[in-house]
Amino acid sequence: MLQNRRLNNRLKASNERLLAITKDIGRIQEESLRAWTIVEINQVRTKELRENLDELLLKQEESLNRLVTLAAKA
Repeated sequence: MLQNRRLNNRLKASNERLLAITKDIGRIQEESLRAWTIVEINQVRTKELRENLDELLLKQEESLNRLVTLAAKA
């Protein structure tokens, strides 16, 4: 009887640990999903910023070329 009670207590403790581990895994997976979502959003934003910067640099280069042309005519 005592042996059965000990076995039941060990099984109960093991089950509780398993449930806690499963809960932690679920929480970690949710955090990971949120982190990857943030990474993807930041990658899109970085691409947009890079494209905007490229466009601004082209406009700046055109402006400088016009200034050089105007200076050469003066």
